[in-house]
Amino acid sequence: MSDLLLHDDLPIRIAAFIDEELRTALDALTGNTVSDQDVHNARKSLKKARGGLRLFRPAMADETFRAHNLALRDAGRMLSPLRDSHSQLQLFHSLEDDTWLPSARIESALYADHSQARHTFDATNARDRCKEMIGQVRDALAAAAPGGIDDSIEGMRRIYRSGRRAFAQALKKDSSARRHEVRKQAKYLRVALEIFDAHHEARDRARRVASWLGEDHDLAVLRERIEASDGSSAGNERWFNRIRERQQKLQRKAFAKAEKLFEQKPGAFATTLRAGDGN
Repeated sequence: MSDLLLHDDLPIRIAAFIDEELRTALDALTGNTVSDQDVHNARKSLKKARGGLRLFRPAMADETFRAHNLALRDAGRMLSPLRDSHSQLQLFHSLEDDTWLPSARIESALYADHSQARHTFDATNARDRCKEMIGQVRDALAAAAPGGIDDSIEGMRRIYRSGRRAFAQALKKDSSARRHEVRKQAKYLRVALEIFDAHHEARDRARRVASWLGEDHDLAVLRERIEASDGSSAGNERWFNRIRERQQKLQRKAFAKAEKLFEQKPGAFATTLRAGDGN
């Protein structure tokens, strides 16, 4: 672990991280045209900013945190249709390597989805509204007191606790929605650990859990889209089998890694940070 936690400027560094991610999101949405990659970069930065924001939650009034978090969430959702339709095409093509999987009809439907999402994004003021919301949160955070080191460590404890609870719920009763929640919480934890420069092994576990469950979620959405395009097609069952096999493999790997990631109690996890024992 670095000596980051030994300095009183940790909250300032967290604030700088959040501000940089919000600036990056704004930059990605600025210009004459916004590409699919720009949208992806903006969404990624918004998610990282929301992860960092959770470290400040103990130092904020509940209503202030909720307002900032919901604003960034809603900004990201304005970008979701375009990014998600592009991701579905990428995922589809990654599965399309088997010639015995009929694909022309499905591919046509996915391209139509993406074209519609692009038209909607370009024809509305979604980009301007998104930038406005990001800018307002950025300005508000720049004027706010970041709190102290204890607040930041308590924020980390809460992030870890939320992830641990989400995983426990998924173990209790597995579902696509619960796996998706584990994915989100693992992302927040990875970002927080990146900012702290602590628990490198846990950070890698969180990254893998989020990545594997992210693909699992995208596969579930792809299956729904195939069903919606023509659920009665005989060739779809081969697609569904392929998707199911891949999901099962991803879920096994993610749950095994999450079990190690969330094996500690939140208090014990925070204690290692206070003691400077993160590695």
